[in-house]
Amino acid sequence: MDIERQPLEYYLSLDYPYTVVPDEESFFIEFPDLPGCMTQVEDKQEVVEAAEDIRTLWIEGEYEDGNDIPEPLDAEYSGKFVTRVPKSLHKNLARAAKREGMSLNAYVCYLLSEQNASARINQQLTRIESHFWSMNNHMSYSVDVEQSQQVEPRTSLKGRTKMYKVVAA
Repeated sequence: MDIERQPLEYYLSLDYPYTVVPDEESFFIEFPDLPGCMTQVEDKQEVVEAAEDIRTLWIEGEYEDGNDIPEPLDAEYSGKFVTRVPKSLHKNLARAAKREGMSLNAYVCYLLSEQNASARINQQLTRIESHFWSMNNHMSYSVDVEQSQQVEPRTSLKGRTKMYKVVAA
């Protein structure tokens, strides 16, 4: 069952929270509820205006492309949830946490964070790839998108990332 899409003005009127992270000589702005909606400014006084600009551009672009616009999450999160896992998984996680010198909770949080970040990156790469294919249909020349797999050696999780190479044909 499809949910009826709201008018563009509806999404533009919603209050989306954003985070600001100081980074050396700049400020990084990200909207957690809008995947990939981020920007960077050099002056702290530019943060509010830049945040509003990038939020508006992101919503308008996604809307024009026919993509779903997520509404802001308004739920309060305590940072705690309970889940049941098989005893064997519990044992394996506890042993791995001990090897890493971490508590079980910290280790599971690390694993979830890494997997969540990886999933968000893969989601963005999929969107970028679809934009390339869309652009390819509108160009007089061809853009080939090659996909390769690379193992990340820095983590014990052996996560995979997609790498893309754009080649003018």
